[in-house]
Amino acid sequence: GIFSCRFTPALKIRISSMGLANSSCFRSQSTMATNFTYVVLGGGNSAGYFAEALDSRKMLGDAKTLAIITDEDALPYERPALSKGFMNKESPARLPGFHTCVGGGKARQNQEWYDERNVSVFKGVRATKIDPIRKTVVLSNGDNIGFEKLICATGLQVRKLDLNAKNENDIHYVSNVKNSTELYDAMMSDSTKNALVIGGGFIGTEIAGKMISNGINTTILTRSEFLMDKLFTEELAKTYRKSFEEHGATVVTKANVEELIYGKNGKLTGSKLSNGTTVACDLIVVGIGAFADTSLYDGIVDCDEFGIVVDAQLRSSNPDIYAMGDIARFPLPCAENKIMSQPFVTNARQSADHLGRVFQAEQSRTKPIYDYQPFFYSRYLDQAWDCAGLPARGKVVFSKVEGAKYGAVWADDKGDVVAILLGNASSDSVAEAKKLIAKGQTAFNEKAIVTQFFE
Repeated sequence: GIFSCRFTPALKIRISSMGLANSSCFRSQSTMATNFTYVVLGGGNSAGYFAEALDSRKMLGDAKTLAIITDEDALPYERPALSKGFMNKESPARLPGFHTCVGGGKARQNQEWYDERNVSVFKGVRATKIDPIRKTVVLSNGDNIGFEKLICATGLQVRKLDLNAKNENDIHYVSNVKNSTELYDAMMSDSTKNALVIGGGFIGTEIAGKMISNGINTTILTRSEFLMDKLFTEELAKTYRKSFEEHGATVVTKANVEELIYGKNGKLTGSKLSNGTTVACDLIVVGIGAFADTSLYDGIVDCDEFGIVVDAQLRSSNPDIYAMGDIARFPLPCAENKIMSQPFVTNARQSADHLGRVFQAEQSRTKPIYDYQPFFYSRYLDQAWDCAGLPARGKVVFSKVEGAKYGAVWADDKGDVVAILLGNASSDSVAEAKKLIAKGQTAFNEKAIVTQFFE
């Protein structure tokens, strides 16, 4: 830092709530821990909604109740905005506009909101070690934070490609405000005319849509046979592809990048693909999924390759450590309590609120069950689709494309509807689909489905 200084623990708590304790001049000079009732690791959607869950239940007390630790330099925000409004050419979404919990129709949690509720947010630092015996977390700046209950909300990490890029800004990812801002600036540059988007899933298609909307010649590249292959039927995927092509995009399937092409000035100009073709591109965006990095939790709680395994109260194998959001692997009641991840914003929000119920219920010694109903969606160009339920529970029994509308239905071995996907449907239809899935044990009836959702 520019200067060195020390503060008492009490003063340090107040400073951290103002977002200042992360500067190097505020680093602790001792191993004494500042203690909190609840400590959240991670500053994504779940962290903000957990703060709201405690506040709505009047569980936020003094300055030692809740601490949030995030490696970003921002307060918790609505992450889906990064591939949507954040990339708008006109009036792009920017913080503080999309801090949690505006996406859930609740208050925008700016710095004043956290200050008024005595919530300490440690920004620009990450946890490097958890001591479950002493119940402390060591931060990357050397601070020690003590906890009564530790909530793990570190989310997933983007999968990266090693493409042997010559310049750092040739390859872009979308996972936080920093790298999304870098992509936005590159996208708005006068020198950017052509973009290659690698990945045909959620992030890839949404970012491709923004590239097209901003007037950039866009190629979408996927190794799969068609876009959204993990969810869509081939019939629906054709409609999806057509919508991109009608807006001027090129879609390349069953291929990958073999080599990047550079001009004499060292600037990226294109990519050679495995199918023998060459694609012009000034920048590349990679959106090929994410993975769970559980190395911080090794030997502390039970994990599998997809995240932290928890019970219906989101409690891990350590009774004082919990998990929520993308990193949590919990029993899903609608799937016969199979342990699953649900890396979607609805789960991030609802799992945080469920933990609020769990901690509130501790006084009465009850154990609320996390009865999550899967729901996810995507928005791009002039298209929108919503999916209620869990397609992985069954097989496609109905698929329909009619004009601008499209959709599919999945049923299990008993013939009960387990998931409904609706494209460009009304909000009322989406609400009805969610109700039908939540009800459960509804036998598939094609005529009824068509009448209710496709007429």
